[in-house]
Amino acid sequence: MKILSTVIIGTGIILAGGTQAKDVYRFGGGPSGGGWHPAVSAGTQLINKELKGKNFKFQYQPTNGSVDNVRRVGLGAVDTAWGHIVQSYQSWYGVGLFKKDGKNRDFRVVANVRNQTQIVAVL
Repeated sequence: MKILSTVIIGTGIILAGGTQAKDVYRFGGGPSGGGWHPAVSAGTQLINKELKGKNFKFQYQPTNGSVDNVRRVGLGAVDTAWGHIVQSYQSWYGVGLFKKDGKNRDFRVVANVRNQTQIVAVL
């Protein structure tokens, strides 16, 4: 739990540098019933608690998961989100599920959480 909190707070601090001009920083999560929905929702609450009094706020935005997250980040519909590297690769090169969208290079991968398919956070 302490590691998860540290990662979430660290991410908030790293991302905070680019949010000074914004009132709300939108963080895409996942669909209800999935693991990302409660993790990102709780994470944004924790970040807001830790950064209380700043001129911006993190807002959780439910999404349809990794493909939707990568697409929304590229379109500017959310400011950051979790996504699988496979979908990030496909979006970058405009292949697979992103073939109809074409290449999208308007995003950056900032962290690899773990080499596994699912992370479960119990809060």
